[in-house]
Amino acid sequence: MVETQGGTMATKVNEVYYYLSEEEFMRSVMKIASECGWRVYHTRDSRRSQAGFPDLTLVRTGQIIFAELKSQKGRIKKEQQAWLDDLRENGHVDVYLWRPSDLQDIIDRLVGGSGLYHPFEAIRQVNDKLMGHLKGDPLAG
Repeated sequence: MVETQGGTMATKVNEVYYYLSEEEFMRSVMKIASECGWRVYHTRDSRRSQAGFPDLTLVRTGQIIFAELKSQKGRIKKEQQAWLDDLRENGHVDVYLWRPSDLQDIIDRLVGGSGLYHPFEAIRQVNDKLMGHLKGDPLAG
């Protein structure tokens, strides 16, 4: 394990997820999905919508994903959990609760079948923020 001034490198990488806002995380996931050929839908202002519907609907040939995105410390509301549970029961769609610490799994899921190895720009933006924090700037990126 690599030691840094503030602890191990793994500890610092895990801590950085707490500095990634839900909005920053959302933008990154949407960019990754778009670059991997997904049609992306996100209701920008949900105040007049029914409570709890997942943040993202992603569609790519033969696949539908509903994803609720939360910051690392964000809490899911009961209405959001009810939507996720009901959608999961359908069995014909993929349903996720994603957090910044799930980023590698998200990338693997969204890249799969796209013919791309890396959605470069979105990953670079997230990595810039992570690296800035590891160097001591928690608001980097």
